[in-house]
Amino acid sequence: MTVALSLEERLAQYGGGRVGGCRRPFRQSRLSGLRARLEAQLEAAAARFELDRAIYEIEVAAMHAWLRNLVEFDAYCARRAGS
Repeated sequence: MTVALSLEERLAQYGGGRVGGCRRPFRQSRLSGLRARLEAQLEAAAARFELDRAIYEIEVAAMHAWLRNLVEFDAYCARRAGS
């Protein structure tokens, strides 16, 4: 069972802890329709950011593996040429 994290908790690991401070005026607002739309857009943006971040980390890991294989293949070719 997964616990749903708030937007602030999800974004806290990527930067400063000031995310909650700039949203405080919206909590005190009586514009519930606007607030609901902004909250939905923020949630969508946070989800997109998390997905982009995960894809980036996968691409970096794949690039490191590819470079490691390239270096190993180059060493293999050098040993073979030297034999």
